[in-house]
Amino acid sequence: MIPASHEYPLDAIQAYFTNETEQWWVKKPASAVATPERWDLLVSLVPHLGDVPHRAHLTRIEPENHVDLHAEVTAFHIDRHKPAPETDLPAAAFPDGAFIYGGKVRPVLVVSHVHPSPSRAIRGSARTVTKPSFLVAPYYGAEPDGTRAGFPHEFVARIRQAQYSQFFWDHLPTGLPHMKRTDCSSILRLDQVFPIYRKREDDVAAWATTGWTMAPKARKVLEEWIRWGFQGGVKAGGAIDTFRTILREVEGEQPA
Repeated sequence: MIPASHEYPLDAIQAYFTNETEQWWVKKPASAVATPERWDLLVSLVPHLGDVPHRAHLTRIEPENHVDLHAEVTAFHIDRHKPAPETDLPAAAFPDGAFIYGGKVRPVLVVSHVHPSPSRAIRGSARTVTKPSFLVAPYYGAEPDGTRAGFPHEFVARIRQAQYSQFFWDHLPTGLPHMKRTDCSSILRLDQVFPIYRKREDDVAAWATTGWTMAPKARKVLEEWIRWGFQGGVKAGGAIDTFRTILREVEGEQPA
């Protein structure tokens, strides 16, 4: 049986893949911090899933004026959505209108490879629909702190014990940039993967690097967890299956 690390509770899978010399999170070399890669920990704006988005329909009042606009804001519902009339004069900055979402800055894990982008010569005029991106999954603080409700204790325990493919329990490095507090346990939502724009510019920067990335063993565990969530079924004899077996053995040793 693989030894347990003293830094994680024994009902967390990390306890069986870490020790004093092999940690779950490791620092990236200074020269590589600025370039995001798969398994990196970032902080990013994360939209609130499930909130009612509002659509701002912005049209020009005068044909040549793209500054003074008429605005109509309504709650968006796909069954009530209709294409804008051809007689409307859209604003140059918002040709398709604008959508207003709630959101919060959270830690996120890069779960996709950062693929090379097609050159301008190849993509031609399809710039908008070929903007470079990568996929991230958000972390939510598991413990209440006065500004968030957190997760019920028993629910967190079930997540930690690998009972849900869409949730993963972890303890993130402390002192992450732009975050008020990161010294509590967190829940990774693998069913809320979303794309973020890859480039960081003076006026476009929805994410920031933290300098942390997952260690090799941690990456293998998460790779298996993601496969479980997207394809179904736990790999026989894999990390999750072995971890569950250990938990059953430990539970069986407890007095009735």
